[in-house]
Amino acid sequence: MLSLRIDLLLVLFIYLGSKLSCMPK
Repeated sequence: MLSLRIDLLLVLFIYLGSKLSCMPK
């Protein structure tokens, strides 16, 4: 269960990072 939670957090961070990089400053 813990590994699944870590995977979800990793995906969330990647999603947020890509969204921020796509957004104009």
